[in-house]
Amino acid sequence: MHISCVRGSPLIRLLCVIVAILATGWLFFRLTDRQVVVNPDRAAEDTQKPGQRVRARFVMTFSDRPAHIELSSAGESVSRTFSSESTENEIRGDLLINPEDPVVSVRVNWYELGDKHGFVKMVLEVEGQPTITRVFDAAGNIDDLMEVAF
Repeated sequence: MHISCVRGSPLIRLLCVIVAILATGWLFFRLTDRQVVVNPDRAAEDTQKPGQRVRARFVMTFSDRPAHIELSSAGESVSRTFSSESTENEIRGDLLINPEDPVVSVRVNWYELGDKHGFVKMVLEVEGQPTITRVFDAAGNIDDLMEVAF
């Protein structure tokens, strides 16, 4: 079969296709290379302070009456038990976060949730970082993790 609109040697066309594939592969390799430092100033800060924990302020707002809450991060735990007559729907506090393992564990037990979905809105403020807002939603008690980006 002969196609009249394609000109040139098939060998040259094959070489052009191979060069294009190799160039595309090289480009994707460079874009996804894990050794590239995007912000050298921040990389220098991170190497100067290994293992230092960062204090974060948090505000938690509840959709219903919580019985018990527990936040855990960097080996530190913040917990609070509420009385059955409590009408508080918001708490504030501080939590230490390890930048090398920035995971916060959130546990909330409810008094009388019933068939409703309960949610907790958590606002986390770390100095020098953008404010993080996350909503935890569940049909029963909440037991979830939140990863903080540094």
